[in-house]
Amino acid sequence: MREASHAAGPLDADPDARHSDGAERALLLAAAGAPLEVPLRRIVDWALEALEPLVPHHGAGWGIGTHDPPSTHAMHLRRVPPALMLAYEGGGLALDYLRFVAAGLPGVTINDADLRGHHPEIAAALEDVICRPFGIRHALVTSLPDPDVAGLHHLLMLWRGCADEPFTEIERRRMERIAPHLLAAWRVARRLHLASAGRRPAEGRALVDRRGRLHAFDLAIVRQLRAIDPDWTGPSLPSPLFPLAAGASSSLCCSGTRFAAEAVGELVELSARSDPLLLLPPAERAVAERWAAGASARAIAAELGRSVATVRNQVASAYARLGVSSRLALARRLKAA
Repeated sequence: MREASHAAGPLDADPDARHSDGAERALLLAAAGAPLEVPLRRIVDWALEALEPLVPHHGAGWGIGTHDPPSTHAMHLRRVPPALMLAYEGGGLALDYLRFVAAGLPGVTINDADLRGHHPEIAAALEDVICRPFGIRHALVTSLPDPDVAGLHHLLMLWRGCADEPFTEIERRRMERIAPHLLAAWRVARRLHLASAGRRPAEGRALVDRRGRLHAFDLAIVRQLRAIDPDWTGPSLPSPLFPLAAGASSSLCCSGTRFAAEAVGELVELSARSDPLLLLPPAERAVAERWAAGASARAIAAELGRSVATVRNQVASAYARLGVSSRLALARRLKAA
């Protein structure tokens, strides 16, 4: 399979495939520094754009997911309509023999021209579902395991739409050498994004994909996730937070913590901040706010139509829930919220 070679096509811009190739070395150096200059939300576009002069293509994709079972957690498409993903998930995934072969050869770039003759019936079915409707005639696919997240794989795909311009063996090898460096740049950008300052205040942060699988996180958010589910160990979010990952909600409150979600490229940034008011039932909150402002139990009872004893019990309960022991400490906790 890997020994197959094809005549250089009109898109084969550079026949020199040696590691000393100047353009390739320049790209690898740029990939090392890109995370310092390119934000996470742009790093995949940057990578695919930087790759194009060395391995010209008409369309590209960068997917994140699992191979066993086959599942796509996130996908970035370049010069390909989003409808391709609907067709792929609707029937193309089961026919994707390129992905199946790439999964068994991590780090090896697979050229569809080397495989098509070995899977004629599947190739014909995939042609009807994906290739012909979206103008895909040739493809290179590389599967790379994510070193930080067990079970996840990155799938880098390049497509051409002209039947007489297959990818060459030179281009296949070049893609094989470059792909790990692009993934390394993405990983560094992911870590820098989580650690960067100057964004909205939060006690805990995580980066997750659309299926809720964690890609990066800090220890603070681990404590907050375990407050939702004491038995939680990952690798996916507790189920109450799935709507945030899927984009069905931008914020929600759970177990005394306010969670917010924001799309960051192919991932979703999850930020968490404790909110003491969420721990208080509405009746206690009304009392606690007035007590923290300096009102007496008798005045609060008269205003809210409760007995003084009830007000005092609710103040004591608020103290216990918020972990404070004085009016001043209660006021500070509420002000911080």
